[in-house]
Amino acid sequence: MTISQRFIIIFLLQFGGEPVTSASCDFSGQCIYNLKVHHCNQTTNTRRESDPSGNCGCGDLEIVQGETYNLQSSLSTLEAQFNALVQKYQATKASILQKQQLLENAISENKALESKIRSVDYLLNKTTESVTRQTNNWKSEKIRLQTQTSTSIKDLQTCKAVLTAAKTDNGHSIIDTSSNKPVSRTFCGFEDSKRCGYVTESGSHWTLQSSMKSSTTGPKQDHTYGTPNGHYMMLDSQGSASSSKTTHTSRVDSPQYSTSSTGYCVKFWYNMHGQDITFLKVYAKVNGGLGYPVFTKTGDVDSDWHQAQISLDNEYTSHPFQIVFESATNAYYTTHYSSGSYRYIYSRDQSNTAIDDVTVYNTSCNRKYYRHIYSRDKSNTAIDDVTVYNTSCNRKYYCHIYSRDKSNTAIDDVTVYNTSCNLYHFSVGIIVDLSKSSHGSHVRQNGSDTSYYSFHAKPLNWYDAYTACRSEDSQSSLVSINSQGEQDFLVRTIKNDENLANVGSLGFYTGGNDEKIEHNFVWTDTGASVTYTNWHPGQPNNVGGDQDCLLLQYPDNNFEWGDVGCSEKHPYICEYHTS
Repeated sequence: MTISQRFIIIFLLQFGGEPVTSASCDFSGQCIYNLKVHHCNQTTNTRRESDPSGNCGCGDLEIVQGETYNLQSSLSTLEAQFNALVQKYQATKASILQKQQLLENAISENKALESKIRSVDYLLNKTTESVTRQTNNWKSEKIRLQTQTSTSIKDLQTCKAVLTAAKTDNGHSIIDTSSNKPVSRTFCGFEDSKRCGYVTESGSHWTLQSSMKSSTTGPKQDHTYGTPNGHYMMLDSQGSASSSKTTHTSRVDSPQYSTSSTGYCVKFWYNMHGQDITFLKVYAKVNGGLGYPVFTKTGDVDSDWHQAQISLDNEYTSHPFQIVFESATNAYYTTHYSSGSYRYIYSRDQSNTAIDDVTVYNTSCNRKYYRHIYSRDKSNTAIDDVTVYNTSCNRKYYCHIYSRDKSNTAIDDVTVYNTSCNLYHFSVGIIVDLSKSSHGSHVRQNGSDTSYYSFHAKPLNWYDAYTACRSEDSQSSLVSINSQGEQDFLVRTIKNDENLANVGSLGFYTGGNDEKIEHNFVWTDTGASVTYTNWHPGQPNNVGGDQDCLLLQYPDNNFEWGDVGCSEKHPYICEYHTS
């Protein structure tokens, strides 16, 4: 019998379980015990015969009872052990719960730590981004400051150039020899929308034009710039045409000019190209009346620009007056209906007359005047062939200074005083004729050709620079460089003049331009292609697709050439050329 079986028996006996037994001493003389022990859903029957003495023995029960006591003792021991195990289990459970709590706390702390790490990581990333952004801001600020510094240096150079210009350009005033008064000069190249104050009379069709409107009549381009961007005034024959075959006369009036006792000189350029050209007349309008024309030109001339000159005496200029340009056209049109629409057919419309570059002086074209050339720098001082006679330096004397070209006959009545030769400045009066005026203080002769150059340190864009040259004289233009000798002369002149050398870093504009045909540079005063070249390596490069003007750009390389945008501002050189 196993312990578990015994335990069950003890349990049944101890707690009132009645075993299924029957005990009797019957005639067989036997004591039979039937004991059913339930174990694992099975019943075990035990049969025990009686004692041979004839008495019913219960030894087995005693044995069982003894075993029951033993089992009870074992059970108590087991119970004690069980209780101990229960206590240990409970202690272990409590320990486990405690450790579970510690684990949960650790997990919670870990989560908090992870959250803190994420926060720190976020702050670190944010700080990194902030540092990167700040670094980029510093870099941008550095670039901005560098750019600003560069701009400031350039502005300083420009400012210095402007100050220099006040010195170098000071010596080009024109003085009338009779009145000893300055000669004023107005110039209009029609390069602004206000047209220098010129007004088209009512019903007239003088319009502001640029480039070439027609290949059969009118100019190819303006005279001021010689480029497609230049403007001029033109009588538009088609614009003035009507359906009737009548002559349409149009006039354009200048601003009013003040009185002058020495008369006025008017120079202008005209273009009369077209088989139907009628005439071009110029009037001096006094008190609202035109009077007779002071200039008349008729018929088709050619496609080129030509200069005209008008001298007005004081019969006109003793009153305020205006210059009036007049032309006419016989153009007309007929209306034709075709394919559901009307169209105009023009006739006798090849008569576009144009004017440009009007210069007006408040002195007669036939009077003499002289130009003062001032110098504060020895490099600008040039006197040659002075004859000194055997007389005291304290006495007045005069000398003749001869020129190869009698039209430029120059200096007379030079007074020398007994003072230091280091004069702060000197003044020389050069007597010239308005019709053959020399406007440069730097002269270069090449055989029978003579060129007069004026250097201007005040930076202007290319168009304004060209206009400034034209305003010196209608035959003056931005310089054209046609030989190495001419290039060397200009470079030498710049380097020998401290003021010009100072502004040399900005370069000097020339008359070279390729607006009309890209990469086909021409000298805009004549329209001739640039044949002699002195380009810097890599030039021209047309950066940005908008560099059309030729600049003496590289002072460290003897002012080799480069192309720049015409809107940039640079110093410039004007040239007046005679043959």
